[in-house]
Amino acid sequence: MQFSICRLKKERNLGTKGLTLVETVMALALLGIVLVSVFTFYFFATNTYTVAQKKSNVQHDVLFAAEFVSNELRTAMAIDLSMYEKINQGNEAYNCSIGLKDGYIEYHYKGKSKPLTNSNIIEFNLALNKDSNLLEFNIIGEEDGKQYSIYSSITLLNLEEIPTQSSSGIWVHYYNPSSE
Repeated sequence: MQFSICRLKKERNLGTKGLTLVETVMALALLGIVLVSVFTFYFFATNTYTVAQKKSNVQHDVLFAAEFVSNELRTAMAIDLSMYEKINQGNEAYNCSIGLKDGYIEYHYKGKSKPLTNSNIIEFNLALNKDSNLLEFNIIGEEDGKQYSIYSSITLLNLEEIPTQSSSGIWVHYYNPSSE
């Protein structure tokens, strides 16, 4: 019995050859093909996500700024458009302002200021039509050469005086009683 067990062990060990060089090379080649296709798909998906995220960020900034401007200015009682930022120096006619500064749309109120958007806004234009209470504005944002724009108009509900001449600018200074 002892002899037959030893003989079986020897036969089993002699019958096991392991992997040949050809089998190893074929397995590595197949693994390489699978990994190349997996990484190609991964980098494609990552690039697509990055592009979509940048586009989404610009669209969000432009839409948020447009909604904020509309909500703030709709109830303004006095309004002035200019090409320059005016620092409130005791002038009580206007208590807030919104404008374009260094690629941001910036909001000034109660002596404070905060950016409303990231630095991807390239254009912010406002125009107040003569003999009406209609304010039109255009906001253009850009990221990686792709632009997103929105054009809108606001009916100013509480203006104390209808403007007698048209005006335009990149800054709007206004008095809004709800901002006090």
